[in-house]
Amino acid sequence: MKNQIIRGLQRLYLLRLTGAPSSAEELQGCALAWVDALEPLLNWTDVGDERIAQAFRLLACRVPRDGQPVYWPVPGELLTALRSARAPAGEGTPSRQVVRSVNDSSRAIGMRCMAEILARLPYLAKTPDEDDKPPTRH
Repeated sequence: MKNQIIRGLQRLYLLRLTGAPSSAEELQGCALAWVDALEPLLNWTDVGDERIAQAFRLLACRVPRDGQPVYWPVPGELLTALRSARAPAGEGTPSRQVVRSVNDSSRAIGMRCMAEILARLPYLAKTPDEDDKPPTRH
């Protein structure tokens, strides 16, 4: 994990963001400060290397607004990006096949419920003819 943070910071460094460390020595110190700040806040075994790499990619893709520069991030921004980063299948997320089967069974239950509702409301089940219109509210 620590290596992923160092690699992520090195990649951000290459973008020459406003407020970035000005030398390799400062970057090393910055990396140590990030690890010290994040270590007690993260469950390293749950986060995973790929999620950290993805979170740094999200930080690198930030877009300037209204001509404002993109600033060097603080460790808290990585935590925010980690919430948006998705873990790859096998790292705490259900596989696509499991999600698909859950969605299919949910869809079937939803269709049965809709059929029951339509059966209770006969005017919704019919296709309206000119003489057969739903009741209007007064």
